[in-house]
Parts: sequence; structure tokens; C-alpha cells
Amino acid sequence: MRILISLLITITCLQATAQEYTSIAKEFLNQNKSTYLFEFQDINELKVTTSSFSKSLNAQTVYISQYYQGIEIANSSSIFLIRDNEVISSSISFEKNIISKINSTNNAIEPITAIHQAASSMELNFNTNTSSTGTDQNGILHFSNSSLSSKPIKLNPIYIKTENILRLTWQVYIETNDNQHMYLLYIDSISGELIKEIDLVISCNFSHDEENQHQPRHSSYFTETFSTQTATTFMDNSQYNVYALPLESPNHGNESIVNSPADPVASPFGWHDTDAVVGPDFTITRGNNVFAQDDFDGDGSTIGASPDGGITLDFSFPQQLDVPARDNINGSTVNLFYMNNMMHDIWYQYGFDEASGNFQSNNYGNGGLEGDFVVADAQDGSGFNNATFGTPGDGGNPRMNMFLWNAPTTGGVNPLTINNSNLAGSMMVSQQLSAILYRVLIVL
Repeated sequence: MRILISLLITITCLQATAQEYTSIAKEFLNQNKSTYLFEFQDINELKVTTSSFSKSLNAQTVYISQYYQGIEIANSSSIFLIRDNEVISSSISFEKNIISKINSTNNAIEPITAIHQAASSMELNFNTNTSSTGTDQNGILHFSNSSLSSKPIKLNPIYIKTENILRLTWQVYIETNDNQHMYLLYIDSISGELIKEIDLVISCNFSHDEENQHQPRHSSYFTETFSTQTATTFMDNSQYNVYALPLESPNHGNESIVNSPADPVASPFGWHDTDAVVGPDFTITRGNNVFAQDDFDGDGSTIGASPDGGITLDFSFPQQLDVPARDNINGSTVNLFYMNNMMHDIWYQYGFDEASGNFQSNNYGNGGLEGDFVVADAQDGSGFNNATFGTPGDGGNPRMNMFLWNAPTTGGVNPLTINNSNLAGSMMVSQQLSAILYRVLIVL
């Protein structure tokens, strides 16, 4: 009973805070009406999507979206920086004169039809055994169709602007069974036409063409871009044999042993904890921020093998670059685990924390949704010469697929020096940056 009462109090406080922020934002817009020229209906329905406190700015960063008759207007998310109940800065993306731009307020197409239209538009193979499984607390409809996705298919109405018209659409979210795509598909609710598609899975583009050679950069790239983590005070005696930052890859230096590298602020119980009690919950490459495993067959399951460091957390597996990549799976998976955790701890210092929607199993009471640690697949067998990172909304597990590389067989082109992508740090950094933008700006 005490837990239930505490939860209700917390929810009530969060709702009150959101209402306060929208009131502050509306007051700011009304005071500056001559600048923004919004009509009453334009700002009548505003809702806070996310908010977090910025230590560097000493202010609350609040994202607010625009709605009409309970339906969100896409790409209307506006940022308000609030300090002492006043807006000190803003970036406004709200639509003006929305009543004159709305094409409809009623969906002519049923949700299941919209799902099938979306899947057909992307040429996905599926049967029509789609069924409703309910509605979540945010009003998003959930459906099931195992031929399309092993995850819930999510759907909600939303307005999309095309040619100065706000078209009512169904936003359909599908994670494909091959784990290659996390689609946001927008189906016109009147015509059934696919009018927009977004894939939340980020992939890199590489080529062996002479004009697009990938030469090693100087390791100072990392040194200049990221500040180092704070002095470690939490010691779990863990050790990892890796290409430690600021090295990007074996092209830039040698492997080394790092000891207890977890940042005490970002990962206060180390990298192998999930229960907020001192002592590792996992002795494999799994913990609060990431679960790193092999995925040789490329099926995207979570039953791949992971290196085991034992109770002493000794992950000093050798990095063997002179053997077939599969024989170096322990070393490459440890490096993948290390890099993901380092990115987590570094981004944390820049404000990508629990309240901002970062990737953690346990948020340690610091806000945000839990259970969304990164699932990182080493030597994924579903592709070559690339890497992908799929990022659903807060609370959904991101998926990182690191593929192997093969050298060109013709043309006299210099092959990439490193053919094991788990050892290439710069690729992972760029994907994590893009993933952060998706997580912060897109709410499912």
C-alpha cells in the first residue's frame, strides 16, 4: 500500500510539473504575441513531451508539442529553457493558424487497415492475422502480427504537414523481424497513401572506391572531442584488455589493460550492476548500460554467447588480429562492451542522463523510463561492411549490430586496415550521437 501511495504521489507531482511548464510557456507566448503571431487555438493544447534539468545551464530544458483536438502535430516540438518559473530562452516550432490547415479530424481508415497499408508500402512479407492487444497509458494503440514483428506494432493518429496542409495520418511503428528496421510509417487516414517514412535504424555508408578511402585519423580526434571522465572512486577491480580511448581502433595504437573504468557518477555501481547493490549482477559482458554478445547467425536474438570474466571481472582476453575474426570473438566483444559503456559515461557528463532518456536497465531513481539498455551484437551475421543502430523511444531497447568487413577482390584498391568493426570506435561514436538525437526528439 505504501508503495502504491508513493507511486500515485510521484505521478501527481509529475503531472503538476508538466501543467506548470505548459502554463509558463503559454504565458511567455502570450506576452510575446506580436513576435510569434499565434492564434488562441494554436497554443490552446500544448503538452510536455520530455523535460530534464541542465546542470550547465542551471535551468529546466522542456520540450513541448502542439496538439489539435487531442492529436499531435508532427515536428511541432518546441524547446523552452525555464529558470525560476520564467522562460529565459526558446526555440519555437509551433504551426500558426492550424485551424485553416487541418484537412480532417476523423480517420476514414481503420487502424488494422493502416498497418497493412504501411507494411505493403514497404514491401514487407506478412499475413493479415493482425489483432489488437490494447492501449498503453499514452493512448497509443498496440497490435500483434508475428509475421510482421515479434514486438508490439504501435499506432496513433498524428498530423503531418505537406504543402501547407496538416494531413491527418496514422503513425505506424513496426520493428521488422530481421531486426534491420524500426519503421515509423505515416499513412494518410483518408486515402491510405504512405506520405512519409522514417527508419530509426541508423546505418553507415562505406565504399571501397578510390574517392572514398577511409584512412586512419590521428587519435587526437577523441582527445579534442570528448573530455575525460571524472576520477573514479568506485572500484570493482574489473579489468578489460581493449583499445582504450582516445584510440579509435588498432590503426591508431596498441591494446592495453584498463582497470575499474566506470565513471562514479554515470555508473555508480560499475558496469556489471543492475540492482543498485554493491557487487556485480553479471560476470559476462552485460550490465546496466549494455549487453554485448555475439550474433554469428544474425537472427537478432538475445541468446548469443558473451565472454565471462568470472567473479573477479577479469576481461583481459587478448586482441588477436592475426587470426580469423571469429577466433577473436572474446576480444572484440569485450572491446564492444567497453566502448558502449564509455560512450554512456561520457554522454552522461554532457547531460544525456536518465531524465533525458539515456540507455539504462536501472535508472537508480533518477527519472526517465528504465529497462532500455543497449543490446550490442558483435560480428553480426546479417550483413557486411557496415553497422546499424536502432533507437526506439525511451523505455525501448536500442540495438547495435556490428558487422564484419571483407576486402575488395578486384581493382587494386587498398583494403580497410581493420576488418573487425567491434574494434572501430569512431563508427560507434557517430551512431551513438545520431541515436541520442532520435531518443531525445522522437517519442513513441
